[in-house]
Amino acid sequence: MSSHPGQGGGSSGPPRMDRDTEILVILVAGVLLAVTVLPAMLAKWATGLDAWLLQHHILVPTAQALFTLPGMSSGPDLRRLLVLACALAVIVFLIPSRAKKATK
Repeated sequence: MSSHPGQGGGSSGPPRMDRDTEILVILVAGVLLAVTVLPAMLAKWATGLDAWLLQHHILVPTAQALFTLPGMSSGPDLRRLLVLACALAVIVFLIPSRAKKATK
């Protein structure tokens, strides 16, 4: 009989993944879903979305953009990319550290 859980030894069912592996699988599945579904959705909504993003100054016209988003006639300029990078940094670094402090 094996001493490892999930391999013989009287335990029933398939072996369980550890928490880190489960989180990794969920993240990879989410990214794959976003990569496959998001472009199709954006292509469908691109016309209305493009006009709305330009009207609300979230993106700039192609002539001013660093690059054009696929399926759209607009994109971000340097200032908007920096704002996005700062917002992502806050989300990625500050929020999880505060959540850890709150649980202690």
